[in-house]
Amino acid sequence: SFSESNNLDTARFLIDWACTFSDHEKHSNYSVFFAVVADYWFVYCIDSILVKGVVLDNSLKYDFRLKYLQEVLNNYKYNFSIKETKFEKIIKYIHLGKWHYLIVQRFWRSTDFYFKLLVFIPILFVILGIYKYIFK
Repeated sequence: SFSESNNLDTARFLIDWACTFSDHEKHSNYSVFFAVVADYWFVYCIDSILVKGVVLDNSLKYDFRLKYLQEVLNNYKYNFSIKETKFEKIIKYIHLGKWHYLIVQRFWRSTDFYFKLLVFIPILFVILGIYKYIFK
């Protein structure tokens, strides 16, 4: 299985190897050959190792090695995305401090009036309760 063997390290080795081909592509008479080989190994690493690995072992989404490989591939214009659930996206935006996006885009513009009312009425009761308790 994916987690038994250390496939992220294998992917890193193959991506580093493909990067050398991609770098030699610019300075060689055999640039087409180097470009084809680099392209093959980049696509192979993305499809066969990284994406399938995340499907088999969901905890790899949070592994730093995967984030590192994703950034290396992005530098070489090979992008791949990892599916996130809505809850994971909320946690990510809270962690990154993107409150404006969460409040304005996701809550204020994406919900209807009744949901906003359902959220604000309990908040109003809590604030009034605290106010009444403090200023008795």
